Amino acid sequence: MYGEVGKYGLVRGTFRVENEGKHTWYLWVDPDKKEELIGKKVTITGINEKDKNAEMDLGVSDIAELLTDEAKIIPDSMNALKFESTITPPREGKWKINTFVDDTILGTTVAEAQGK
Repeated sequence: MYGEVGKYGLVRGTFRVENEGKHTWYLWVDPDKKEELIGKKVTITGINEKDKNAEMDLGVSDIAELLTDEAKIIPDSMNALKFESTITPPREGKWKINTFVDDTILGTTVAEAQGK
């Protein structure tokens, strides 16, 4: 996982240029904020290392509860939520991926997009 279990993380997967891939993020929150976040829209943006000043929209998603099978394997699952998005990186190299809810950043991860 990119990030930190218990806070915010992106499940490691292969990001491949011009290939659509589904990716899952997990977010651990205070129990009193969990219901408030479910269903909220997440905006996913990215900055490629070669275009440092050009932030691109990469996807959108909705925050959801964990599936039963996920809850069995995710640490502290009672406080965890998730969101999934299909991302197609247009360029290879390192990407700084930011996720936002209502213009407030949820977290940032760095992932490598491989060539075709």
